[in-house]
Amino acid sequence: MPLAFDNAFARLGEGFFTRVTPTPLLNPSFGLTSARACALIGLDSGSDETLALMGAHALPQGADPVAQVYAGHQFGGFSPRLGDGRGLLIGEVNGWDLHLKGAGQTPYSRFGDGRAVVRSSVREFIGSEFMAAVSVPTSRAALLAVSDTPVQRERIERAASLLRLARTHVRLGHFEYFQTQGQLDPLAQLVDHVLTRFGIEGGANPALALFNESLSRNAGLVAQWQTLGFCHGVMNTDNTSIIGDTLDYGPFGFLDQHDPTHVCNHSDHQGRYRFENQPGVMKWNLACLAEALIPLAGVEPLRAAIGAFDDCYRSAFRDCLHARLGPVSEEALFQWLGLLELGVDHTLAYRYQAEYRGRSDGHYARLAGLFSDAQRPALDAWLATLHDCVDDFDARARALCLTNPRRVPRNWICQQIIEFGEGGDWAAAQRACDALFNPFDEADPRWDSPPPESMRHLAVSCSS
Repeated sequence: MPLAFDNAFARLGEGFFTRVTPTPLLNPSFGLTSARACALIGLDSGSDETLALMGAHALPQGADPVAQVYAGHQFGGFSPRLGDGRGLLIGEVNGWDLHLKGAGQTPYSRFGDGRAVVRSSVREFIGSEFMAAVSVPTSRAALLAVSDTPVQRERIERAASLLRLARTHVRLGHFEYFQTQGQLDPLAQLVDHVLTRFGIEGGANPALALFNESLSRNAGLVAQWQTLGFCHGVMNTDNTSIIGDTLDYGPFGFLDQHDPTHVCNHSDHQGRYRFENQPGVMKWNLACLAEALIPLAGVEPLRAAIGAFDDCYRSAFRDCLHARLGPVSEEALFQWLGLLELGVDHTLAYRYQAEYRGRSDGHYARLAGLFSDAQRPALDAWLATLHDCVDDFDARARALCLTNPRRVPRNWICQQIIEFGEGGDWAAAQRACDALFNPFDEADPRWDSPPPESMRHLAVSCSS
């Protein structure tokens, strides 16, 4: 069946975007597929028509490709005019934006070529679909295609394209753009667009209603990041979704050893977006949104609203901890966070405590093996507290093994999948992705492992 487009964003008017024809790729071919994401829009993942879309050779009927314009605070500094520099919003199907990344130059490309390369496209594909698999709000990645189009980065690489799906691509930076341009009518129009699309009741102060919704969703999002050990890497306001979905997977990472000061982005020289800073940065980003909405909502209502962030985040973080640890006491939560601070493997610690069924069980040895002899008394103290909270460890394990993944997309795994793809073995890349996208199931055990010593300090950056 053909895709049924309903392009609400394009109907906002040309002040919100520029219409652009995507630039075709040479000899495109399919690389990676997410059947789950394709099903969201009824996309035939293997058809000639879909390949023509991925290669920008022909667009489906009803598509209306546009490059959005927005602003943003990047590493704390304001850029008044950014926009889609290497991707196009193709249209909207079944409530999902279709965004073709790597579609060529746009008026917002600045000095870029508008292309995406295999390595960055693979990373976004992996990050998006893994986060969906662990129920973290996120954009999706339906398909990845590769081509023979050469692009110059630090070396000559092959251009790729990624079909990203998102419930919306409206970012905090959209609101900053119209406010700083003094365009208050489009600002109000954008507020109404988001409220209408997501069924949010605007009431007497629609801009304030939108702000409160965005704050609640984004506070909950970053709480999930912190419990999962996810580092976004580039938490600029133009990379922050108005509806609290994880967006723009660039130099992201997952903690190996738990390290609050971990910086996953090699380009983040000051450590602005290090792991422990993410909740505070999200609050800062929302303060930028509040400033952009002042002309519509008023200063005092927004000041009161932003003041609710800390409590909202703490409540969401506590809920996330209970989802990973069960209905335990506040003391047990506090002790657990202290155990993580000892520098144990973040993912395995959560998984092994979920599997724990008692001190005589073999799972105790696995959990204890993450800790040094000097750290073992702290673990045993936590387990004593846990035993005071739990009556049925078998039932606990059955429940928590569905909320604590066996594996996450560690950098070394992403790099291995990239190498599969760049070497032309997309079947191996797909198998590894399928293991990641079923993170609670048994799979090839190598993907459950910490990084080999030779790959422990892989660097990723904003280069794409």
